[in-house]
Amino acid sequence: MGVSKTDNHQEVESINHQLINKMSFFINDLEYRGLHAHKDIEVLLVLSGSLEIETPEEQFILGEGSIAYFNPTQPHSCKSVPMGVSRILVLQFDPSFCVEYFPAMRNLFISTSDVRKHFPEEEYQKLTTICLRAATNYYIQSTGFVFKCISDLNLIMDLMLNNVPYIMIPEEAYLSAKNFEKRMSRIISYIKDHFSEKITL
Repeated sequence: MGVSKTDNHQEVESINHQLINKMSFFINDLEYRGLHAHKDIEVLLVLSGSLEIETPEEQFILGEGSIAYFNPTQPHSCKSVPMGVSRILVLQFDPSFCVEYFPAMRNLFISTSDVRKHFPEEEYQKLTTICLRAATNYYIQSTGFVFKCISDLNLIMDLMLNNVPYIMIPEEAYLSAKNFEKRMSRIISYIKDHFSEKITL
């Protein structure tokens, strides 16, 4: 566990899922995380403190027990407010985890990152409980924990789709986003390899 702090440039983050294929949990003490994006879906739960979340479309505050949802390749930044450190639980998963039974997942775009305002309180508490239960199983790793985690991931998405507005983006827009992601990854990789040189456009 450590404190995450980066500058203001946008990053495209690559995530390795080592314990369970296509999904990962981590707990982090966060002060500030600059604008970044990744190919995975991210569900962020504030365990303590408060976070200011910013995306190109929204800016809002997450208090303790609140959840944010980020679509693949959606830029977002997180800052602990007021000054200090907030503890967060993050679930990141590849949209292709359900490709065999819900192939449209890759075209799914949740319309807001500030999901709480769309949930009835009872359903929201259910969502929070499932996230915490899945994370507990992930870290304890008792017999059959993989089945429990994957089951809870499906429940999380079921609750999202039944409570939060979403759109299904056209295939052309999906392919365009994938091309953008690949291009940004190539650019960032080049910059990392040549940062000590004079880099031209």
